[in-house]
Amino acid sequence: VPVLIDNGFTLWESRAILQYLCNEYAPNSSLYPTEPKARALVDRWLNFDSELYNIIDKLLIDKSVNGVEIPEDVITNYKNRLKVLDKLIGVKLYLTGDQLTIADLSLLATTTYIAWIEEFDFNDYPNYKRWNTRLKSELPYYEGINGITREDRDAFTAKIKAKFG
Repeated sequence: VPVLIDNGFTLWESRAILQYLCNEYAPNSSLYPTEPKARALVDRWLNFDSELYNIIDKLLIDKSVNGVEIPEDVITNYKNRLKVLDKLIGVKLYLTGDQLTIADLSLLATTTYIAWIEEFDFNDYPNYKRWNTRLKSELPYYEGINGITREDRDAFTAKIKAKFG
């Protein structure tokens, strides 16, 4: 769980941290627009992302850490959320239109972890796949932060299993 300590102020939860950082240090940034309708669109996506994260977390923990086969209803729920995501992205460059926002950054971080579970084929979600591929290539720091090897993944999983298993 990410935690931010800023001049004695402690905040946890990644989406709240993104919102706080924009409000505190970049109040006029297009990453988190000030216009109420534009901000509501970003907030909507942040909420969608939070729901999707809960599904992905269950998939990741059950399969990778607990070695449990993922229940079909959980997989179906995830695929349904991806269908919604794919449809909502449509032909837009970014989640809310033509500007990168913290919603894009948050959702990209969330969906990065599903790559740890290899049986998902994203070819059925072309808008999502296009958005995801483009963002990864646009963000110069993405690979340095998120690029993991199978060995890294397996070592991480073994560490979690040893601690909680």
